[in-house]
Amino acid sequence: MDLFTAEFAAEFYRQYDNLKRQRFDPTLPALNHSLGTILDVNCTPSLRRRLRVENGRIKSANRLLLKAGLPKYRTRITEPKDVFGVIRERHRGNSNYLQHRERCLLGP
Repeated sequence: MDLFTAEFAAEFYRQYDNLKRQRFDPTLPALNHSLGTILDVNCTPSLRRRLRVENGRIKSANRLLLKAGLPKYRTRITEPKDVFGVIRERHRGNSNYLQHRERCLLGP
């Protein structure tokens, strides 16, 4: 794995801190609240008791930069701002469970 230069890393951390302070931190509580509200409105009471909204988390800057250095991403990243556009989080989990949650939210 190729390592990023010290200048690249310093600029990445600066950009990450700005995004975290301006976007990630203020948005996460609103997102969690909105998801809970959607479930409350669209799910039956018995189903809603079985579903819970877990607080989301924001990947740490170190972890994100390490991921950016993987061969899968490294060739597509030439400057620090590219990290935020190239790396997207996928939803992980049991596909049947995810389909069940989707049906709950979208209806029959």
